[in-house]
Amino acid sequence: MNDLWAKSCKECHPDNKIVSPGASFFHQPFLKHDCNVCHGGEEVSSNEKSLSKAVKWDNKHVFRGGKAYILLPTTVKSYDIAFEAPSLDFQKILSYSNASALPEDIEPVIEKVSLCNWEKYPWTEAGICVKTSIPCRVRIVCNGVSGSTSDENYYTYQIVPLAHAKINDFYSCKIEAQTYDGQIAAKNFKFKAVEVSKAKDSFAKTVAVNIYRSPLDEPILEIQADGQLTWRIGLLPKSNIKISNKPKDHPLIKSISWTSTNACYNCHSKNKLGVIHPVGVPLNYKMAQRNKDLPLFNGVISCATCHYPHASSNSYFLRKTGKNLCLSCHNK
Repeated sequence: MNDLWAKSCKECHPDNKIVSPGASFFHQPFLKHDCNVCHGGEEVSSNEKSLSKAVKWDNKHVFRGGKAYILLPTTVKSYDIAFEAPSLDFQKILSYSNASALPEDIEPVIEKVSLCNWEKYPWTEAGICVKTSIPCRVRIVCNGVSGSTSDENYYTYQIVPLAHAKINDFYSCKIEAQTYDGQIAAKNFKFKAVEVSKAKDSFAKTVAVNIYRSPLDEPILEIQADGQLTWRIGLLPKSNIKISNKPKDHPLIKSISWTSTNACYNCHSKNKLGVIHPVGVPLNYKMAQRNKDLPLFNGVISCATCHYPHASSNSYFLRKTGKNLCLSCHNK
């Protein structure tokens, strides 16, 4: 079995491409051509969950469900983006460098409109629920009373406030929904301003996220959920290696992120690894600016950050020796 793994691996990964020049120390699985020890089989865990304690997160946001396009600041292009939905214990790391183009030229449809909320402040306010086929900004004008989407993002489901609506008055409204690329759908809507129970949103059970590149080269976060969701994003130092969670052409191997730390526990004790230096934590921003050549894995420090996994000319398979290793990230 070992020979079969080694033979197939070396068709694309010959020794001279993965062994450091002049190597004098060889990792035993590599020396024995036992690639399966570290790279084979199914993954059992992921180090992405370790992000939550160390990432500098932004404020939490509430998403009512459906699909949303969230406009991100251009500064995120220099980082990897961590998305978290704490209530679902969901995290995902996204990179703008892998973003595909935002879908365009899809004609929007206003699917449903209803009076779904009534609030009493020092003024009265009607809430109009609007559902659209694709994420839109919405503007409503009713007998001189107007309201619009409350922020700069785009949603398929939102409640548009109409301040100073008068109880028992009849309103004839025009609703306009505009997509990111400027397409507009319009619909007429009539309602009587009456007190209604506040709309209750069900909580999300599933969520999916993606990142797109707009025609203006802006980063746009896409969120899809089947109910109300609290979410936030944070920034990680950009990974300086290509991360792949089970490539399509390697369906049986573990991901690089997994093998960079978890594979080590197959032979080495968890009580020993990570004692001298922590693993499974992101590199902070100042250190990330200093580090130019030690690899991070989804922005996270792993065993393979400081150690070559196959062979090295340095003892303990270190990528650098002495203080040079420490000064890659730390001040003198």
